[in-house]
Amino acid sequence: MKIQAAVVTRAGQPFEVKTLELAPPGKGEVLVRIRAAGICHSDWNVRTGATEHPLPAVAGHEGAGIVESGRPGGPELGAKLRKLFLLRQAKTCSL
Repeated sequence: MKIQAAVVTRAGQPFEVKTLELAPPGKGEVLVRIRAAGICHSDWNVRTGATEHPLPAVAGHEGAGIVESGRPGGPELGAKLRKLFLLRQAKTCSL
């Protein structure tokens, strides 16, 4: 699935909006169509270099959206979620 994301490629440089490939949800994960997301102070600090973080990195880990697919026992399809806090670091990155 293709998504758009605000990406920090190098500290001190502007965010870049890029089209990325998102893998399907894995075990214990759900797919949420994000309807709103923000760039918080933590994201800004990564962008400016004030906080060290492996780069490249996708910014905007807080948001709200609707569950589109997932696992049994998780939120039901169509559930509206708000105040999400998403934090995931890829083991490999092809940005």
